[in-house]
Amino acid sequence: MKLPHAAVLLLALLLFPLTVSAQGMLQGEVIDSLSHERLVGANVFLVGTGFGSATDREGQYRIRGIPAGEYTLKISYIGYEPKQTTVRLTDQEVTVDVGLAPAIVLGEEVVVTGQARGQVAAINQQVTSNTIVNVVSEEKIQELPDVNAAEAIGRLPGVSVLRSGGEATQVVLRGLSSKFSNITLDGVKIPATDPNTRDVDLSTISQGSLAGIELRKTLTPDQDADAIAGTINLVTRKAPATRLLRVDLRGDYNHLMKSANQYDVAARYGERFFGDLLGIQLQGNAEKKIRSRENISYGYGTFDNQTLPTWGTYDPQVYDNDYNINQFTVRFTDELRRRNGGQAILDFDTPDSGSVKLTGMYSGTSRTIMLYERDYPAGTGGYNFNYQYSEQEISTFNSSLQGANYLFGLNIDWNASFAQSRITNPFGFRMAFQEPNVGSSYEESKDHPELHIIPFVADDFDLAVLDSSRTIQQENLDKEQTFLLNVSRKVAFGDVVVNRVKAGVKYKTKTRWMNTGNFAWNNYRMFPGFALPDGTPISFVGTRFDGADSAPPLARFIDLPVPTRDLLGVYRMKPMISVDALKQWARLTEHGIFPQSPPDYGANGVSVLSDYSVTERIASAYVMNTLDICQSATVIFG
Repeated sequence: MKLPHAAVLLLALLLFPLTVSAQGMLQGEVIDSLSHERLVGANVFLVGTGFGSATDREGQYRIRGIPAGEYTLKISYIGYEPKQTTVRLTDQEVTVDVGLAPAIVLGEEVVVTGQARGQVAAINQQVTSNTIVNVVSEEKIQELPDVNAAEAIGRLPGVSVLRSGGEATQVVLRGLSSKFSNITLDGVKIPATDPNTRDVDLSTISQGSLAGIELRKTLTPDQDADAIAGTINLVTRKAPATRLLRVDLRGDYNHLMKSANQYDVAARYGERFFGDLLGIQLQGNAEKKIRSRENISYGYGTFDNQTLPTWGTYDPQVYDNDYNINQFTVRFTDELRRRNGGQAILDFDTPDSGSVKLTGMYSGTSRTIMLYERDYPAGTGGYNFNYQYSEQEISTFNSSLQGANYLFGLNIDWNASFAQSRITNPFGFRMAFQEPNVGSSYEESKDHPELHIIPFVADDFDLAVLDSSRTIQQENLDKEQTFLLNVSRKVAFGDVVVNRVKAGVKYKTKTRWMNTGNFAWNNYRMFPGFALPDGTPISFVGTRFDGADSAPPLARFIDLPVPTRDLLGVYRMKPMISVDALKQWARLTEHGIFPQSPPDYGANGVSVLSDYSVTERIASAYVMNTLDICQSATVIFG
């Protein structure tokens, strides 16, 4: 396939050595003249020309390809007095370090909050970018009590968050589906943590491990074409110039569970060696959070005299031609989450004023969830008790070797990476019990506030028997291996117009698979019992189910005295079964089969239809051009 003529011309401009005149490079550092703090995102440019740059996260700038001559260098930063200085450039590197003084405003007193100061660097990065970008600075991340990276990202405009257990887990960009956005770490895509979508569960990542967050809303030729909605890039730190050792400890009290059994510990070490050429940074975190919740749900319906219940003593006029609650459910979820992670970063400053960075980052979360649910349907149906216990583990690992170098008059960015996400549901078990109607009267239910709404129910847990159960096991993996190379060069047409030609290639292999285990509903009450595959009856001797058949009563799963919980201070959740009893029943029966049709207890044949294994390989290339006209306009095409 032939490249278009325009692409051939751009490649020629990129690779053809510019020998018309000597070219120089201007570099340096911009700091606060009082605190000596490095200023991120400062605007640095040569007045009256198209040459300019912005300081990086280390407060450093580099402007290459400048024709020899004398120029006026101007540095500006929001909140600081701009500064100008004269520089003379040859074909050698020239270093100019600049200190800016905070701006002094005469007039009424102005109070600048710490949060506003913390976001100044982010604002400057947004102003100096030639595309639409929003930034959350490291200072802002540290100042605000966000529980994870998703919460911090949710503060950016155009971002909405999806929540689970009260904390943000996924993000949605500009209202578009997740298949139109990417989440990256230092430019390396984080594989999806959902088996059916491209969603990344960002609750696994501690916000304390980040140096900033960048949201890019414009798609340029040098970005992945599957990020139409935008790209969120999580940025890690570079090792500081001076030794850093920091430990953060936090605790919290959960009012719902009346427990202080929560913690958040983070530690960070960073230092540079060999004349600041080599930087080493280590970071780790461990958290434990209670994410329990209470809620109710209900539905409405109508009755007439022809469909009134035939039992109970409730006034029929209540039902006559009016809307009434026909189902009422009380629900309590007891959830505990643990999050841990760590990262190791080595960075090396190369002799060509570039850098090489080796990064490895692991993040993981585990969740144990116990659901207690009691359903009160109106009419003549039974009354159900549902219980489910599940365990889930989510982990992501990102590693990359990347560099930004300047060789042979070219800017070269390269990256070789490996990333992987894994979700495991090693154990999940759900049980449903059914209670028959007993015709209780309204007067007999006054001690249960919820029964003023659904008045016909009994609490005889020997009559409520196991109706069905379901086992849930699942594992899925998503991993990517990527190599990319970007090469660019600036070509000056006089002092006013600067043309930057950029080309790149990318190769990626991606593997994704999912495997489901047992996934079956079983009606025990249809059968007198069940046995092991060899025909031996399952024995409950020596267990709390001794003497029970395949439909044990709810009473066998309860420890005395019967545990209860008042939800929202009004509605009673009764009974709270024993989690150990649920696990024991699951272990005793997981290998059982019914002697009658249907023959299988366990794996559902339909569940395997959800399994998949996919491998794809993608190769891509691009050419783009950025035209800077003085400091007033930028045109990008490719």
